[in-house]
Amino acid sequence: MTVRDKLSPMIQEKLARAHAEYGEKLGGRLDELTELIRRARAEEDGALARAQQLAHRLCGTAGSFGFKEVSDALAVVDRTLLALLEGAPASDEAWGEVAAATRRAAASVAK
Repeated sequence: MTVRDKLSPMIQEKLARAHAEYGEKLGGRLDELTELIRRARAEEDGALARAQQLAHRLCGTAGSFGFKEVSDALAVVDRTLLALLEGAPASDEAWGEVAAATRRAAASVAK
């Protein structure tokens, strides 16, 4: 028996509703992140920091709302973008990791 199973039906319903509502918005937020990443790769001023901040927030909230696969993928994006912010080389490999992890997150939402 999980902790969730021990919750009252009313609380379980509220959690399910919150999960569904968050899931409905998540695809759009991932689109926003993808656009910020594109801008960051094009070296638009401030885009890298904004992309990292959004990836970090989405990683945390996705995990909180039960989207573990999304959270795991965005943790890779967050860490890689943070490393770039801290001066790691902006290599094709780093951007490839970001793109692949972002696609994994989006595919997980689309399931």
